[in-house]
Formats: sequence, structure tokens, C-alpha cells
Amino acid sequence: MAVQLASVMTDSTEIQRDDVLVVIFLFGLYEMFTSSSRDGSWITHMQGTQSVIEHQDSTRLADDSNYLSILCTHLVVYYLTENKDPPPHLDRWIQQIPFENDLKKHLVRLMSEASRLCMRLRQRCALKGATDHADLSVLDDSLALDMKLEAWATQLPPAWSYIAQTSLSHSKRPKWSKQLFSGPGAPEKMVSYFTSLSASNWNLCRATRIRLNLTLLKFLDKRPFLSPHIPELRARTIEILLNLTNEVAHTLAYLFNLSPDGSSDLASPSEIPTIWAYMVMWPTFTSYFCLQQKLVKEKDTLQRGVWFRKVLNFLSESAGIAKVRILVQETTT
Repeated sequence: MAVQLASVMTDSTEIQRDDVLVVIFLFGLYEMFTSSSRDGSWITHMQGTQSVIEHQDSTRLADDSNYLSILCTHLVVYYLTENKDPPPHLDRWIQQIPFENDLKKHLVRLMSEASRLCMRLRQRCALKGATDHADLSVLDDSLALDMKLEAWATQLPPAWSYIAQTSLSHSKRPKWSKQLFSGPGAPEKMVSYFTSLSASNWNLCRATRIRLNLTLLKFLDKRPFLSPHIPELRARTIEILLNLTNEVAHTLAYLFNLSPDGSSDLASPSEIPTIWAYMVMWPTFTSYFCLQQKLVKEKDTLQRGVWFRKVLNFLSESAGIAKVRILVQETTT
């Protein structure tokens, strides 16, 4: 269906094209919330999304077509999560697409670059024999990109930054949020932001860095003699991963609209807006996936991993995101 809708873009008016974008966006959400299978529409939806973005070169979309930038962001997340090689013209497409602001566009460009670098790292890992200049090149590029992503997060204007860090207590919390944010591995504090959107963008950056550094860690493990600094780089990369997963954990109470003591929490998980649950899914799953990897698990991450699994189960069973089930199943088998 998404591929068929994409073909409509070529001959439609601007208003009709925007309607098509809305349908494809909603179709993707529907599939995420209703299908716990690898078969069916998720990959088809992503292929349709890519077709829409490819048509951007030959169509004149409305300048305020926000759904196109949202679909593009979802597509880059798909490349990172599924270890897919992004198309060669993706960076040009991102540059042409109207985003809500330059900061978000810059972040999505960095995410696209990360997906490409992850593919290069995996390709180098698959090669046997002596290391060469290409290994050093991809290592340098990966370290440089991680610094760019870190700089993006640390140089944001006040409206995009976090505003408070508060300890979590459960004295007035309803049953569902008390169960979700207590127990082994649960965060003891929450970090608040100006808006949920700014927190979500921070987590997009964090999850991208987790994917990049996790792929880099596997590369370093396969190339122990590439440089005398490999042991130091491995230790630093693991520390970055642990810090990033902790930072994601500290945002989730805010993204679920919890209060520090629970006094103004939502009364029931059924009141959680669908889009909030969807925004939480990728950084939570990426953090859980990271903590299941053997090179990271050596650092006593069991309890935090168990807690991330609890959040994912909540997203699947209480928030209704069916696709979480297959993602968790594939990670733990």
C-alpha cells in the first residue's frame, strides 16, 4: 500500500501529495501498533517511504509539509535499527526536505551519516586478514562523527536543553507508574526538558550514538592490533555506551509525563498519548539492545537491562505497540 501511495506523488497536486504523506505516516503507526510479525507491512512501509523521498527530486511539495520530514526521520531510524545501507542520495534528500528547523535537519543528517558509517564498520569486520589503511580511516571517521553528535547535543539553545534534574519518589504515584519506575535497575532521578519534542530529539541523538558506538566496539574487538590505543578506545567506548543508556533511562519518566513524587501522574496507562509511546520506543529498545551485547554486559549492566525490558513489555502490553514484541524476541534469542 505504501509503495502504491508513493506512486501517486508524481501526478498529484500539492494538497493531494500532503494527504498521501499523512496516510503513509498513519499507515506506519498503525502497522507498528498492530503487527508483532516481521512479515507484512513494516518493510513495505519503509520502502514506500523511501519512494516518497526519492520523488522529492521530481515533485514540488508544499514548503510546510512536515510529514515528509517526519517520514524521513523514521526512515533513517529504520536504517540504523535494521542495519540497512542507506541510499546514496539520502543526504541530498535530507537537505532538500523542509524540516521544522535547521537543528533537526542537522541531526537527521548526522543520523544518516551514522547509518552509513555503521555499514562501513560492519563491512570491515567481515573481512579477514591483515588490517590496512581502510580500517584506520573508518575508525577515524567514526570517532569524528561521535564527536559531532556529542557537539550537537551540547551546543543546543536553551529551548532545546534540559531544565531540571529531580529525584524520583513513589509516595503518591498510581499503581502503574509505581510498578514501572521502581525495582532493580529503575532510575532514581528524572531529567525534565522544555518540551517532550526536545527530549525526544535528545534521545534520537543518544540512540544514534549508541548504535554507532556499539558497532564501533564490535569493530575494535575484531581489530585488536589495529592500534596500540585499542584497549583505551574499547574502555572509552564502553563508558560512552553506559553513560548514554543511563541518560536515556533518566528521560523516560518525563516522557511518560510523570511528576517527581507521582502526585500528577496520569491515572492510567490508557491515557498515554499514542505518539508519546512511539517516541519512547526506539531509544528504549536501542538501550536495551546495547545492554544485551556481551562486550557491554561484562560491566554489570544486568539490572538496568532488566528494567529496560520492563519498559518495553509495558510499551507492548499496556501502550499497545505490538512491534516491540518481535524486536525484543530477536534480541533475546
